[in-house]
Amino acid sequence: MQIKCEYCGNYFSDKEEVCPFCNAPNDGIIRTGSGVPTTIEGLKEYVKKHGIPAENLRFFIGEDYKEPKAFGIYKDEELGEFVVYKNKSDGSRAVRYQGKDEAYAVNEIYQKLKEEISNYKSFENDKKIKSSSQAPGSNTSAQGSSGGKKPNKFVEKIITIAIIICVLLFLTRGCACYRVIPNIFNGFSSGYSTDYEDSGNSWSFWSDDDDDDGWSWGSDSDSSWDSDWDSDWDSGWDSDWGGSDWDSDW
Repeated sequence: MQIKCEYCGNYFSDKEEVCPFCNAPNDGIIRTGSGVPTTIEGLKEYVKKHGIPAENLRFFIGEDYKEPKAFGIYKDEELGEFVVYKNKSDGSRAVRYQGKDEAYAVNEIYQKLKEEISNYKSFENDKKIKSSSQAPGSNTSAQGSSGGKKPNKFVEKIITIAIIICVLLFLTRGCACYRVIPNIFNGFSSGYSTDYEDSGNSWSFWSDDDDDDGWSWGSDSDSSWDSDWDSDWDSGWDSDWGGSDWDSDW
């Protein structure tokens, strides 16, 4: 269906988000999904709720920020219009949208914020991969070229130490089992006793570190980053992040 643009008077499809003649927004189209904020105040609450460091990402919500390298949205009270902008590295401003449709303006800055967070996450992952590849012991080719015998001797020492440790552990546990097994069978023959106490040493045969809540399987897992957009921001901030391409219009 064709609709008439309220700004330039031309007709265009009601499926279009903006008028192809003057770029004015189509007020009748649904632009946002469930949970996406539609007002500046709603976007502020969204950022706060999810702990997103907007200013570190150079986003200024509800503020006409004048300094270079910034994205922002604010309402021009004199004109009654919403402005979505980007300040380039040289201080010049590119206006992404200016008009009365607050939901459209908020969605524009929201989508850009989402894109920048995705870029930052990629930056973090690339840096971690680079750091791990440069960690000591990761460059096997350099070690092999410096001398073929040294790495072999090192490996031999490690294997020897490991064998010694295994033997000691085997002997230690063997002695313990030598004392424990007869008592276990004695317990079965006398009605099965669930507790075992060695002379001079009090410990549980099925040791769970005396925890009342069951077995201890190590420390709790702590995800450094959740890939879902709606998850809380839980990673630290890397000061090396340079941000967007500040010379482009958006």
